[in-house]
Amino acid sequence: MRKKVRFNTKRLTIRTLIPVHVAISYVRGLNDPEINRYLVNVRLRKQSLKSVKEFVRMNLVSPTDLLLGLFTKYENVLIGTIRVSNISRFHLLCSIGICIFDKSRWGNGYGGEALIGTVKYIFEKIHLHYIEAGVYADNKASLRLFRKAGFRVDAHLKNKYRHADSFREVVLFGIENPDWKRKRLR
Repeated sequence: MRKKVRFNTKRLTIRTLIPVHVAISYVRGLNDPEINRYLVNVRLRKQSLKSVKEFVRMNLVSPTDLLLGLFTKYENVLIGTIRVSNISRFHLLCSIGICIFDKSRWGNGYGGEALIGTVKYIFEKIHLHYIEAGVYADNKASLRLFRKAGFRVDAHLKNKYRHADSFREVVLFGIENPDWKRKRLR
């Protein structure tokens, strides 16, 4: 898998996140309860520069995961991440998740722009067939984001994942590569 990823959208440069990119603003964002509300592993313990850099390093060496930083194109400011995980070269699929940790960028279309660009990259450069995402049903912003990016609802799973002190419904989204070539299965 390509670990040195870099591509542009209209307003973003999306590239492989490396430890030197981890700044205190990123860590603060991950520790903000409004931002980490739906990020299970992040909110289980307070994040530090050390723990976030270790997570970034872990993704750099993982054969099945890719952590991408979302940088504003003209300011070169890290505003969020997209994680492509559980990449299967046999099933030709992966999971995807996104976090815009800079709240001042919320509601400006950066999430949709990043998600659409990353899906295009996954289909055209990694040549996967299917991408999936799991979203808590009460995370209305993420539900809209994935629908807007062309994902379809594949399932509603009642009480699938724990969220704080209860279990919650999860919506499973999927999107297939529209340009898939069957000959790639040989």
